[in-house]
Amino acid sequence: TVQPQKVKKITLSTLKNFGSMYWHCIAGQTVFPVQIACKFKIPLIFWGVHQGVDQVGMFSHHDEVEMTRKYRKEHDLMGFEAEDLMKIDYSLTDKDIEQFIYPNDQEIENVGVRGIYLNNYIRWDTKAQHELMIKNFNYETEKLERTFDCYNNVACFHYTGIHDYLKFLKHGYSLITDHVNREIRFNRISRKQGGELIAYYSTQKFNNLDIFLKWLSIGKKDFFNYIDKF
Repeated sequence: TVQPQKVKKITLSTLKNFGSMYWHCIAGQTVFPVQIACKFKIPLIFWGVHQGVDQVGMFSHHDEVEMTRKYRKEHDLMGFEAEDLMKIDYSLTDKDIEQFIYPNDQEIENVGVRGIYLNNYIRWDTKAQHELMIKNFNYETEKLERTFDCYNNVACFHYTGIHDYLKFLKHGYSLITDHVNREIRFNRISRKQGGELIAYYSTQKFNNLDIFLKWLSIGKKDFFNYIDKF
């Protein structure tokens, strides 16, 4: 478990410098398995889904893409590795970021670590997969903000709320657009229905901002000052 004080320190830094409150989550979950693989000499990592195939269409599953540090940095981490944070924010130290540092090329080469994605080999449909888990294993879910999808991202109520709102401000579209695109690809809704869903959900307000601000010990004015520039 990463020390909460470190997480808060990094989150405040990425909020100020990137307009992102979620950098630490993506950085952590994409590096921890690689660190463990190098430490215990495990040459093969099975990941679930490659974002570039499932969400943004950068690749096809026919490309059989594998895990790379480059993709992680450019797409998951917005071009900033953990080491880069210290060059931007001098208050961060080596100890603050050590759990987010990707193993170097030599460490990976020594073990021969590779990572493959299951969605290159099996049909990846998160809606159908979650509904199967509900049916077979009594999986429970929760209604989320700013999207009709109540299956993905239930681990964090900020993800579809504040985090998605920041995405909308910076890029002009929300998570709802990603979910609608997926549903159109699977022929479950029409483009017209998709447009209506986007128009409705992308304008929805979000809750829990006060919880996040209290956790980070900043005020609402500070929060909006940080993100206004993005």
